[in-house]
Amino acid sequence: MFVNLTYYNIPPPPQDVKYPGLPNPYYLLKLTLASNGDSIGQGISTMQDQESAQNSLSRREFLRWLGWGSIIAPVLISTFATMRFLLPNVNYGPSTIVKIGKPEDFPPGAQKLLPDSKIVVNATNGGLFAMSAVCTHLGCTVGSVEWGYQCPCHGSKFDRNGLVIRGPAPKPLPWLRINQAPDGTLVVDLERTVPRGTLFQL
Repeated sequence: MFVNLTYYNIPPPPQDVKYPGLPNPYYLLKLTLASNGDSIGQGISTMQDQESAQNSLSRREFLRWLGWGSIIAPVLISTFATMRFLLPNVNYGPSTIVKIGKPEDFPPGAQKLLPDSKIVVNATNGGLFAMSAVCTHLGCTVGSVEWGYQCPCHGSKFDRNGLVIRGPAPKPLPWLRINQAPDGTLVVDLERTVPRGTLFQL
């Protein structure tokens, strides 16, 4: 006789444990098997065989995935290392070189504030100099006023040479290096400072 059983993983209770007033799932299963003409031993053996087969299948799947992982992982690591070696180490951040114009754009007395680049360019009779427009207090961009520069955030004041007139800024505005590109354009290097008083000769 073929019996269609739904397997539930219910462990048998200890022999000396009783459940007054409630049917015992383990013994109900034994009675159901017996009522269908199968021996109790065969029914229990069938459940044990199913559980053993499932455990065996799970172990095989685990070992199979473990084997594939041991093959794929070294390949992926090797591919990643090769790509890092072949691809150039390029910095895609914003450029630190800023074009400020041609020499003729800066006659003596000219002043140019570039808020996007956060630099100030001043022309004197002796040459050209550039300063950072970043306040040395908390990093706000200073604005140009008649007597120099003022921070809009906390009121720090700087003269036209970047020296502190009034705090809370603790340091003067640093001077930046000016170079001339092959096409004649003047450029400022935002990462290179020069001593105060260093002028670029036009």
